Amino acid sequence: MEKSGLEVVKVERLQNLDSLEKFQSEVKHLAKRRNPDDDLNIRYLYHGTSVEKTCICEEGLDQRLSRMGFFGKGIYFSDNPLKCVNYVGSSDSKGESYLLKCRVILGDQKKYRKGEYKTTLKREPEKENPQPGSWKFYDSVMGCPKDYKEYVIYENRRAMIDYIITFKSWKR
Repeated sequence: MEKSGLEVVKVERLQNLDSLEKFQSEVKHLAKRRNPDDDLNIRYLYHGTSVEKTCICEEGLDQRLSRMGFFGKGIYFSDNPLKCVNYVGSSDSKGESYLLKCRVILGDQKKYRKGEYKTTLKREPEKENPQPGSWKFYDSVMGCPKDYKEYVIYENRRAMIDYIITFKSWKR
């Protein structure tokens, strides 16, 4: 990440059994609503936050603390950590900031075309033509309102923080 103006100070593995239990419960819940062959689309993604590190470690991500974005009030992720750096807020007294690397259940995504967005979302959008007997809502949203893809979930238990990346930035 040095070419990007970021220096990684340390990477910490986070093991929160309460978050793991909620995440695994959500995996089972979503799997019940699908055909056995359907993929839950679990991916590693990045999240930038200005919330205190200790709070995140103890409580996990919380949609209630989210700000309104291009896809409403959800928990936002990117597959590009540089996109997330814009959301880390000010650094601490040592000049350090934090990025989170999370496991995220994306499931069946509502995909918006580049430049398209919907700021009024408060939950997953309803499917346009759901199959009879299937779940009528998407599990997440994916879009590219500007330069980077954004992935959004609206349920806290669909993400689990696995790593906290401490970094310093000298180009912000």
